[in-house]
Amino acid sequence: MSEAIIVANRTGGQGKTVAAQLMIWGMEVGGLEPRRIAIDSIGEGSKSKFGKFCKRVREIRVSPDEKSLRSDSKAMLAHWDAVGKELLNGGAVIDVGANVIDSIFAWAAARNAGSVLAQRKAPPVTLVVPTQAQAQALEDALHLLERSISEGGNLQIPRRVLLLNEAFGGFDTYGTNEDFTRLQRMKEEHGLRIGRLRKCTSALWPFIERLYLNMADVAEMDPSDMEKKFGLNPFEAAGAQVDFLQWALESLRMLNSLGLTPDNPRDQGGDVSLPA
Repeated sequence: MSEAIIVANRTGGQGKTVAAQLMIWGMEVGGLEPRRIAIDSIGEGSKSKFGKFCKRVREIRVSPDEKSLRSDSKAMLAHWDAVGKELLNGGAVIDVGANVIDSIFAWAAARNAGSVLAQRKAPPVTLVVPTQAQAQALEDALHLLERSISEGGNLQIPRRVLLLNEAFGGFDTYGTNEDFTRLQRMKEEHGLRIGRLRKCTSALWPFIERLYLNMADVAEMDPSDMEKKFGLNPFEAAGAQVDFLQWALESLRMLNSLGLTPDNPRDQGGDVSLPA
């Protein structure tokens, strides 16, 4: 893996960390070892949501205020240079906290980051934008994608993916004609790819979210372990495991179809069980 994948949306709670986890899982199944980076406005000594779900996450703590970057604060810009160093290295999945992505664009413009990345032959950046079927979230996603086109040279972003997260409802009757026109234009003119992340209906999901359980680790659990850890009866545990693995397999295949993860040679196309 050479590229850096930035997972972002202005609005919080859109499934960024779920998407980042799934991509890491799919990459590891395909034989890659991506670095894990969280860029978030968290306090010293605290962990990002990404860091709570995954091990070996590098935490980059930043101010979410774009105005502070525009005030020509040398100290602030120098702090943000840590992001640029990660982009130079590539080979990472970068989970960006809510309200932080605009500051990354502001830093890139202030530092003329695009020229540095191009001169150093840095790996390309892929922008992945998850959104739920909520008016503000969808608008923020569209605006972010459009900004990545108009200012994408500052971050060397040749590829963009929109993930429609159906965790709280579908998109079939959602969005305005203008929304769909904007999406169609980005697909035709800029190669935007769109994927659909289905809702996980497994009884395991509330435990995964509440206890910050890594999804790949949950996939390795035996139903007997699920009985003890989650208080499920044997039949609940067995059914919950099948539901979770089916959802995970569908989700990983969707990400693979978008070119976000490598092919998995052990995926035979029909097995429910997933390799470690």
